[in-house]
Amino acid sequence: MQRSVTTALVGLVLTGAVSCSRLHAVGDGGSDAAAALVLRTPPTTPPAIAIHNLDAEVADQEKRMARGEPSAGFDLVARYLSRAQFEGRVDDLVRADETSASLLASRPGEIRVHLTRASVLSSIHAFAAAFGELDAVAPHDAGETMAVSQERGALLLATGREDEAAQVLKLRNGGHADEFVMRAGVEAKLGHAEEAERLFSLARTQYHDVSPIMWTWMDFERSRALEAAGNRRDAKVYLEEAVKILPSYAHAVVHLAAMQPPDVALPALQALAKTSDDPDVLAGQADALRRAGRLDDAKAMAASAAARYAEVLARLPLAYADHAASFYLGMGHDPARALELAKQNADNRPTDEAIELWLTAAQAAGSKDATCASAAKALARPHASQELRDRATAAHKGCP
Repeated sequence: MQRSVTTALVGLVLTGAVSCSRLHAVGDGGSDAAAALVLRTPPTTPPAIAIHNLDAEVADQEKRMARGEPSAGFDLVARYLSRAQFEGRVDDLVRADETSASLLASRPGEIRVHLTRASVLSSIHAFAAAFGELDAVAPHDAGETMAVSQERGALLLATGREDEAAQVLKLRNGGHADEFVMRAGVEAKLGHAEEAERLFSLARTQYHDVSPIMWTWMDFERSRALEAAGNRRDAKVYLEEAVKILPSYAHAVVHLAAMQPPDVALPALQALAKTSDDPDVLAGQADALRRAGRLDDAKAMAASAAARYAEVLARLPLAYADHAASFYLGMGHDPARALELAKQNADNRPTDEAIELWLTAAQAAGSKDATCASAAKALARPHASQELRDRATAAHKGCP
C-alpha cells in the first residue's frame, strides 16, 4: 500500500465530505471562452484489483491482530479507514473506532496509539477529542513532530481554522504528494485559487505510484477546491476522472450522480449499493428516481435512506450530522430535523460549508433566530467566499 495517507484523507476529505448542498449544485458552468479541460488518466492498478487487495489486507491484519501481533492493530485501523472512505463502508468507521479505543485502553501512553486514535476521532468528526489525543502526544517525542503536525494541521483545517492550519501545514523540500494536496486544500480555503491549483498540479507530478486510491483522492479534492472557487466546469471534469479511476469511491459517485441524468446516475449508484452501507448512496438513488419520474420508488428509497441515517446517527452522530441534514433538506422533507443537525454540525466544525448548510436549513425551516445567528457567523468568517458573504448579508437584513 502507498505511503499512509490517513492524516490527509481524514483532514481533507472527511472534513467536508458533505458540502453536499454546494456540490450538488455543480453544473457545466464556467467561462464559455475557456478551452475544455482534458485530463490524461494516469495508468493505475485496475480498481477491482486495488479494492480486492485492500479487502485482503483487512482480512490479513484482522488475523494478525487476533494472534496478538503488536503492530497489527495500527495497520488494521489504517486499512479500516481507507476502506471506509473508498468503499463507502460506514461499518468500517465503527470498527476503526472500536479497535483504536481498544488499543488506547491496552497501551496507554504510546505515541503511536494516541496518533492512531486521533486519526479515527477526526474521521468520525469528534474533533475536540482528537485534539486532546494530540495534546497528549506532542510534548513527549520530537521524532514524531512531523506526524503530529500533519494531524494537527488537518484538524485545524477540518474545524474552520485555516489561518492556523496554514502555519502548521508547511511544505518541506522533497514533500510527498499528499502533503502538496493538504497544502493546496489550505490555500483553497484561504481563497488562493491559483496557488491551490499550482500545488494540486505539483501533487500529480510528484506521485508515481499506480494506486488508484491516491489518484482518485487527489482528483476529488481538486474538484472540491475548483467548485469552491467558482470553476464548476473543471470541477466536474475532475470529479468524473475520480469516478473513472475508482468507481467504488462513494463520495465521488454520489456527488457526480446529482449532476448526471437519472438514467446514468442510477446504475452507478445501484452498483455502489452492493458494497457500500453509506446512507448517502440510498439518498442519491432516491433523488435520481425522483428525477426519473418514478415517484413511488423514490419515496420508498427515501424511507430506506431515512432509516439508515437513523442507524448511523445513533452510532456516529457527529460524522453524519451534515450528511443527514442535507438529506432532510431534500428527499427527507424535514427542514426542522435538518436545522437541528446542521446546527450541531456547525457548532462542532464551523467551516464555511457547515455554516452555509446551517443557514440553508434555518431558512428552509423558517427560523428567524437561526437565520440571523448563522448569517452573523458566516459574516464573521475571515475567508468566506463572496457567494456565502452575499447570501449571509441578504439573510441578515432585519436581524437585531
